Amino acid sequence: MNILLSIAIAWLAAQLIKIAISRKTTAFWQLGGMPSSHAALVGALATAIAMQEGYMSPAAAISYVLAAVVIHDAVHIRKQHTLTEIIAGLAIGFFTVIILSYV
Repeated sequence: MNILLSIAIAWLAAQLIKIAISRKTTAFWQLGGMPSSHAALVGALATAIAMQEGYMSPAAAISYVLAAVVIHDAVHIRKQHTLTEIIAGLAIGFFTVIILSYV
């Protein structure tokens, strides 16, 4: 499994879903909105690393911390995302990696 490709596809999927939901092509480049592409990206990263290296590996631990920092920043510091948007983004990231691991 190519981790970088998985991450890129998860981010792109979140951005395209954001356009479909908002019905605005400009939503592709805007921050915030449903689903969170921030969460999709770090969710895909954490999932891919956990699958490849093991969920208790040092690399996985680093990706979990990075995901927590990015999500905390998006929700509490910049206030760009809601919990629902984060959960949707994480689900997109997770399932993108799972699906691509079988391709």
